[in-house]
Amino acid sequence: MANLSNAFGSVIMQAEKKETIDNLISLFNASGDWNYGDYGLILDDDISIRQDEKDCIARADFSGCGRNTFSDTVEFLMANLKRYLKKENALVVALEQEEFCITINYTDAENGYMVLYKEEDTLTHRAGTGLEDTRFQIEYQEGFDWTWANRIDLETEDLNSLMDCYHETIFNIEPEEWEQEEVENFLDEMEDELPDLVNLFGTECEFYQANPAFYQLYQTAKRMAKAWQ
Repeated sequence: MANLSNAFGSVIMQAEKKETIDNLISLFNASGDWNYGDYGLILDDDISIRQDEKDCIARADFSGCGRNTFSDTVEFLMANLKRYLKKENALVVALEQEEFCITINYTDAENGYMVLYKEEDTLTHRAGTGLEDTRFQIEYQEGFDWTWANRIDLETEDLNSLMDCYHETIFNIEPEEWEQEEVENFLDEMEDELPDLVNLFGTECEFYQANPAFYQLYQTAKRMAKAWQ
């Protein structure tokens, strides 16, 4: 089974007419259908739309899913949606007659390959061409190391979810039930991760004040490891 990435960010849609924007919103909503599959995006309900003398512009936050990376989902989104809806679909026919530009800013994370990055993509469509011919362009991309600090800083995880994922047997049971190997593995990982985690909050004191449950757990683990020596 392919690894699924989890993305979140914002979508900006720009076109001459509001009708085109409404159709784009409907098109994106189709990618959230269960029948469409896993690899799409879901717009938040709160969509802002502004019409001026030249253009209509809409903005919405979204969550999305990619096969290994969400960038691949964006690149082939228009072609895949046309295939899903069928080329004779009224929505497809209407959009293929219009010019529009879509800008997608997002953060994406995939656990299997430990991929973490931020990206801005544009999808530009020329009137009279197929949706599958929409031009995909990566405008900006920045990769990050797969550290706890980076995942927390980029808001793909929080400290509790990381503890629950990587050290469930420590995080979810009482200390008297901890096994020595699990404690040692936890302390070894924290030796690498803790300096960057502290830097997120400024000082060690500020980090522990913001995460008192983690502080208590960490200190207990150190005491137990010392007693086992």
